[in-house]
Amino acid sequence: MMRKDKDTIGKAFGVVLRRLREETGLSHMNFSDRLEINRSHYGRIERGESSPRLDMVEILARGLNIEVSELMILVDRERKRIVKGYVVKTGPAEKEIKY
Repeated sequence: MMRKDKDTIGKAFGVVLRRLREETGLSHMNFSDRLEINRSHYGRIERGESSPRLDMVEILARGLNIEVSELMILVDRERKRIVKGYVVKTGPAEKEIKY
């Protein structure tokens, strides 16, 4: 996989993860604590700076009460939006990033 593809799917995963976490009403800290995930590591995943291992994807999906397959479908849809050049809001300051 080319580096840009990895960056794109990582960003997409983070965008979806954040959106779904916010729908639960939990803060970044509360969600990571509830799942017993290091807060810094979780933050890097949510910001698209780190890619989770498969076992972590399963933990995150369970924490969001969805199947891994559903999570990955949402990530793939978001990745396609990014590739098409849509603007995505990400990060603590909700800065817009155009891909």
